[in-house]
Amino acid sequence: MSDYSGLFLGMMAVSLVVMAAVQIGLIIVAIRVGRQLTATTSQIQQEIRPLVEEARLVTHKAGALTDEATRVLTLANLQVQRVDQFMATTTTQLDRTLGVIQNVVGGPVGRGMAAITAFRAAMSVVRDWRVRRRRHSHDEEDALFVG
Repeated sequence: MSDYSGLFLGMMAVSLVVMAAVQIGLIIVAIRVGRQLTATTSQIQQEIRPLVEEARLVTHKAGALTDEATRVLTLANLQVQRVDQFMATTTTQLDRTLGVIQNVVGGPVGRGMAAITAFRAAMSVVRDWRVRRRRHSHDEEDALFVG
């Protein structure tokens, strides 16, 4: 009987080490996503500032420039909506991920699947961020075209 208890104790120890490694990995991913989110937010703010300034200058001009000013304001509004949507999605996914991490940390060894779910959520955040970044750079090129 003592041989089995030692074996089970060893299995529990290995499981705890694996869970700790997964949790550390998730924390690292969450930190990286947070940094990328901060950098992306700063970049978007820098890109929107010139558009808003340009919109202010264009609105002071009369006649034929009125249509162009409307277009620039629409693009700026669209960018703000995209940032808002991106922030809402990212916040929701980070909340889910942190909730899963909290459940894994507080739960027994049998809840190992929660760590996998948290990792998938974190990867989903990264994938969504990359897709939105690609769309943003493509839309930005269209927005800057004056023709």
